[in-house]
Amino acid sequence: MNLAFLNLSSNNFYGDLPDCWSHLAAVVMLDFSNNAFSGKIPMTIGSLWRIETLKLRSNRFVGELPSSLKNCTRLQVIDMGDNELSGSIPKWLGVSLKNLVILILSSNHFNGSMPSQLCHLTRIQILDFSVNNISGSIPKCLNNLTNMAQKQNSSLTSTHTYNKDDYGFHSFLGDINYEDEASFIWKGRMQTYKSTLGLVKRIDLSSNRLTGEIPSEITHLVKLVSLSLSRNRLTSQITSEIGNLQSLDSLDLSRNQIDGRIPTSLARIDRLSFLDLSYNNLSGKIPTGTQLQSFDPLIMLKMLYFVNLDLKRCVLIKLSQLT
Repeated sequence: MNLAFLNLSSNNFYGDLPDCWSHLAAVVMLDFSNNAFSGKIPMTIGSLWRIETLKLRSNRFVGELPSSLKNCTRLQVIDMGDNELSGSIPKWLGVSLKNLVILILSSNHFNGSMPSQLCHLTRIQILDFSVNNISGSIPKCLNNLTNMAQKQNSSLTSTHTYNKDDYGFHSFLGDINYEDEASFIWKGRMQTYKSTLGLVKRIDLSSNRLTGEIPSEITHLVKLVSLSLSRNRLTSQITSEIGNLQSLDSLDLSRNQIDGRIPTSLARIDRLSFLDLSYNNLSGKIPTGTQLQSFDPLIMLKMLYFVNLDLKRCVLIKLSQLT
């Protein structure tokens, strides 16, 4: 069968996913998101060796990620957020799927530590493991995610084009076009990105059980737009090199056990529009001469929380107060 695109998203399908994938080797894009499918993801899905986009978000899938997926080396997008998947984050994701640009496993039951092999995903643009049970420290090798350190993204465009001739179709049918998109929590709200997806570079490891310090190596990702490490058990101080992340629009380190002062290097992040450092053990003064003290609230900061800080000047600015 020459079926290349299969999109059954946003329906009311339920039950186990059919175990028929060994007969559909031509599939390039598979989207079953926003349904009520359940059971385990069948191992035969690894037969889709041409697949580039796999979206199973918002279903009721259980069990581990099928190891057969490591055969799908052309995969660029995996979105399995909002399911009931479990087990550890497999090492083969970083070893076999080096073309990945988007990897979303949020809102599942994954546990164990983040394997260092994930640092081989040099093309990754969106890495979202939020709302799981992942423990251990944040890998220091994240600076190897070089696509987040580059100005332009050449790995993923908002529209993928595939020539039907490649899949046995007649030339008069022309090209297949589909618009790619991704949905995730941004600044506390669910956002869907389509045409601007190529500009978004983000890491979200929030709502896990991560411990240790925030590795300074993460500050090498100078084109990172959003970083969320909130609701973990991170300790130590915010690295003084945080100011290297000059493309940051959103930074959320809230609800950890971070101590020390707010680094003065935050002054260099001119684009920052969302900053949440609440519920930590920070102390000292707010850095002077920065947008943390003087800013146009209608333009710059939608929300700035400093809670439980021992500051000479107490600051609590909420969206409702911005007029």
